[in-house]
Amino acid sequence: MIVNSFCRLYFRSFSQLLLVMLTVFLSAHGQAKTYTVGVEAVNHFPHYDFNGEKPRGYLVEVINKFAESQNFDIDFKIMTVDDLWSAYINEEVDFRLPDNLLWQRDIKKELSITYSAPIAYFTDGVVSLYENKDKPLTKLGTIRGFTPWGYQGDIESGELELVTEESLKDLMAGLYSGRFDGVYYNVEAFTKLVQEAGHPATSVAFRRNLVKTRSIYMLSSIHHGKLVKELNQFLRTNKTWVRERKAHYGLK
Repeated sequence: MIVNSFCRLYFRSFSQLLLVMLTVFLSAHGQAKTYTVGVEAVNHFPHYDFNGEKPRGYLVEVINKFAESQNFDIDFKIMTVDDLWSAYINEEVDFRLPDNLLWQRDIKKELSITYSAPIAYFTDGVVSLYENKDKPLTKLGTIRGFTPWGYQGDIESGELELVTEESLKDLMAGLYSGRFDGVYYNVEAFTKLVQEAGHPATSVAFRRNLVKTRSIYMLSSIHHGKLVKELNQFLRTNKTWVRERKAHYGLK
């Protein structure tokens, strides 16, 4: 009887130990780690779009493909531009997408940030209604939280009035109703928005003669610099795939 009781106790304890070990193993190997990526609640398609039901665009596809290759999951945290900067500097997200060395340098200067190689190139500039493409620029519209690089001096001197809108819908409505003479935004994205809203692409014009900025989208992180560098390696070793996906989205 004593032997039987001891055996039952031993096997029960052993079974419990096995269950604990199996649970730990599955937790370590069966579930991929999840990283949070802070993103802007704006539509910059074909680069990225976090305004719809499902994230879309070239940058989204690159980050998801990279995460798959590294066996971790991505949780996109969608916020307003201003809220995202606050969350980023307070380290409430693991990564920021997109980021750029020049953006918000004053609030990032005390942080040690690792930036990726360029993921995509883009052009910010002024888009006007076609019939106003030669009209002097007196009022410039953009989204709250965005900075119209190259026009700050004119805005501060009062020669140019900056009108900020809360949404892309309001920004487009403002352009077509004449609230401002031009929109400062991602040129590729705004042209795509115009078409998706049902307007002819020919109803607007990119004012190439005005100040414009050719820049880059990057991934950045305060604490996960190693993974950022792994993304650089991913981009180098998957050049053919990268070219194909850029061509798919009509990007260079």
